[in-house]
Amino acid sequence: VMMDASPDFPAAQALLGQMERQGLLPQTTSYNVLLKKLCLAANMDVAEDLLVEMKERGMPPDERSYTQMVCGYSDLGNTEFAQSVFDRMQQAGFAT
Repeated sequence: VMMDASPDFPAAQALLGQMERQGLLPQTTSYNVLLKKLCLAANMDVAEDLLVEMKERGMPPDERSYTQMVCGYSDLGNTEFAQSVFDRMQQAGFAT
């Protein structure tokens, strides 16, 4: 994925915007790349906003989306939020 080669979130976000301007609809995989970059940068508020955007655009988060979020919160030592995301993941039918 070309977005995976982008060194930072702003570059990846710009690439997503360029895709949209060219009429290419981003898929869940594209959003997951952005989520990964946000989580690695400990930018969890924006990552949460991106999950909302995905849902609003008719692309519900998949197992990888939720896993990125759980890992992001866990890396920050925020087990309460990691558990909250895991609970949402279960409600979405991805974890048992």
